[in-house]
Amino acid sequence: MKQVDFVLASDPLKVDAIEGPKYLQHVALAYVLLGDRARAIDVLERLLSVGAPVSSQSLRLEPFWDALRSEPRFVRMVGANR
Repeated sequence: MKQVDFVLASDPLKVDAIEGPKYLQHVALAYVLLGDRARAIDVLERLLSVGAPVSSQSLRLEPFWDALRSEPRFVRMVGANR
């Protein structure tokens, strides 16, 4: 968890506009694996708001987001960005 917090504190989107979104996507995945769905969705919402390589379509299709599919916020998020 400390590494995840460190990455977020460094504000990857400001440090590197190209690679930063990838780091945040990895942070979101780490939260999923740790069972912190709310924080994972927070990070994914941020990524969608900046036009990152994450899209609502990729979130609907990629299996590593399966743990979030029952979350109402996730359902709204991927449905709202079609």
